[in-house]
Amino acid sequence: MKRTILLFSVAILCLLFCLGLVSCEDKYVTIKFNTMGGNTIESIQVEKGGKIPKPSDPEKLGYSFDKWCYEGVEWVFVGYVATEDMTLEAKWTPIEYTIEYVCEGTHSNKTSYTVENGFELSDAIREKHIFLGWYEDKEYTKPIAKIEKGTMGSLTIYGKTQKSPLVLVRDGDEYTVSCWDKNITSVEIPSKHNGRPVTTIDIYGFEGCTRLESITIPNSVTKIGGLAFKDCTSLESITIHSSITKISGNVFKNCANLERIEVDEENKNYSSIDGNLYSKDEKTLIQYAPGKKETSFTVPNSVTIIDNRAFESCARIKFITIPSSVTAIGEGAFFYCESLISVGIENGVKTIGNRAFYYCTNLKIITIPSSVTAIEGNLIHDCARLERIEVDEENKNYSSIDGNLYSKDKKTLIQYASGKKETSFIVPNCVTTIENSAFDFCLSLTSVTIPSSVTKIAEEVFEDCIYVERIEVDKENKNYSSIDGNLYSKDQKTLIRYAEGKKETSFTIPSGVTKIGDCAFVGCALVSITIPNSVKSIGYEAFSHCANLTIYCEAESQPSGWNSYWNDSNCPVVWDYKNK
Repeated sequence: MKRTILLFSVAILCLLFCLGLVSCEDKYVTIKFNTMGGNTIESIQVEKGGKIPKPSDPEKLGYSFDKWCYEGVEWVFVGYVATEDMTLEAKWTPIEYTIEYVCEGTHSNKTSYTVENGFELSDAIREKHIFLGWYEDKEYTKPIAKIEKGTMGSLTIYGKTQKSPLVLVRDGDEYTVSCWDKNITSVEIPSKHNGRPVTTIDIYGFEGCTRLESITIPNSVTKIGGLAFKDCTSLESITIHSSITKISGNVFKNCANLERIEVDEENKNYSSIDGNLYSKDEKTLIQYAPGKKETSFTVPNSVTIIDNRAFESCARIKFITIPSSVTAIGEGAFFYCESLISVGIENGVKTIGNRAFYYCTNLKIITIPSSVTAIEGNLIHDCARLERIEVDEENKNYSSIDGNLYSKDKKTLIQYASGKKETSFIVPNCVTTIENSAFDFCLSLTSVTIPSSVTKIAEEVFEDCIYVERIEVDKENKNYSSIDGNLYSKDQKTLIRYAEGKKETSFTIPSGVTKIGDCAFVGCALVSITIPNSVKSIGYEAFSHCANLTIYCEAESQPSGWNSYWNDSNCPVVWDYKNK
C-alpha cells in the first residue's frame, strides 16, 4: 500500500513539473537577426508580448545600415512587441563613392559609383590628341579600363593623352579613325588602340588632306566610309588589303592624282583591273582611278554594272566605250567628267541613273540604244555643249525630236538638250507633260512657249534657266496661263514660276494670287518683291538662291500656310510694310 502511494505521488510531481515547463516555454519567443551579408548578430529570447531590445547596428563592407524589417515592414523597437518567433532582416544602402578624373580633355564617365554598379570607362576627348587610357596612378603605370563591381572607396583616376594627327573614336569594342591635320603627308593607321582594334576609316575621314602622299592601312580595318579620301589630291596609289569587306560610295572623290587602286588578291569582296576598283567577280566597276592619264577607256566585257559615281571627277578622260555586257549605269556615274566628249553606249544597257552625266561640260551628244527601259530622273545637268540626245528608233520607251528626249509616244518632254544654241523653243503640240528639270541649265534659251495640249508641268522645270525672260502659254490651255511672261495656274491664283532671266529689279505679286509654288523664284535677280495679303500659301524654297532680295509683306507676321523653308536663303523680310 505504501509503495502504491509513493508511485502515485511521484507521478503527480512529474505531471506538475511538465506543466511548469510548458508554461515556461509559452512565456518566451525567439528573435533571430538576418544581417543579409553583414556581420553576425546572435539570436535572443524575449518574453512573449514584450519589447525587443534594439541590437547594435550591423556592419557590411560597401554599405551603410538603414533599418531592420519584419516581413518587409520596418520594425520600430520603441512601439512594437514580440508575439511569436521572429526573424528581423537588415536593410542596407550602398555607399556612394566619388571619382575624381585628372585629364586634359572631356569625357562622359560617371563621377560616383557604388559597390553594386561597376562600369566601363569611356575615352576622354582632347582636340588634336589621341587618348591613351585611364590609370590608377599619375605616373601612368597602372592602367584601369573599368570600375569593377565590388570596388569600394573614393578614387582618383588619371587620363593620358598624346598629340597626334589622328582622331580615334571608340565605338563599343572597336575604334574609328579620321584625321584632323590637313597638312599631313604620310600616315600609318594603328591596328590597335588601347587594346581594341581599329576597324573603320570614318566617313570624310581624311577629306581635304591635300598633301597626303602615302597611307598604310592595317589588316584590322574592315570598312572604309564614304568620301573618306575626298580631295586627297596628292595621293597617287592606295592598296585595299584582304580584310576590307565594305567600301562605301565615292571614297576617292576629287583624288586628282590617284592613278592606281590596288586590291590584295586574297580579298573576298573586291578586285583590281589595271588599277581600277571592281567587285570580286569583276561584274561591277566601282571606281575608275580619277588620276589616270589616259584619255580613252573601254569598260571590260565582264562588267554588268557601272556603279554610282564610278567616273566622278575623272578630268582627263574624253572617250568612253560601254559594251553590251553592261545593263546599268549608276547615278552620277560620269559626274564632273569635264573633258568627256563622247560616250559610246552599246545595246544592252537597260537603266541610266539620275544625273548620270552631271557637269559633263564638253559632252556634245548622247545616244540612247534600243535596250534602255528606264532613265531615272534628270539625265543631264550643266552639260553646256550637249546639242543632241539621240534615241534608237527601236527603243520602246523613249524617242527624240530634233535632238531632245521624249517618251516613246512623244506625249512627255523629258529633257531639252541644254547645249542647243537656239534662243526660243516651242513645245510640240503632242506634249501633255513636261518632266521635272526638263529645261535644266538651258543657257541659250530666252523664251519657252507652252501649247494648249500640256496638262502637267512638273516642279523645277526651269531650274537654272538664267536667261529665260518669258514663259508663254497658249490661251487655249485649260491648266496654265501667263502674265507678263511668268507662269501661273489657269485661274491665276497660283504663281508657279517667275521667269528667272527677267531684267527687272522689283516685282509685285498680283493681288489675286493666293499661292506661290515651290521654287517659284529660285535664282531670280530681283532686289525687291512685294507680297499682298491675299497670299495664304508659299511653297518650299520659293526664294532659294535669291542673293540680293528684300521681301516686303502686307501681312503682320508669317501666315501659318507658308512652308517653314519658304525663305531658306534668309532674305530680309519687312512685315506689315505699309505701316512702317
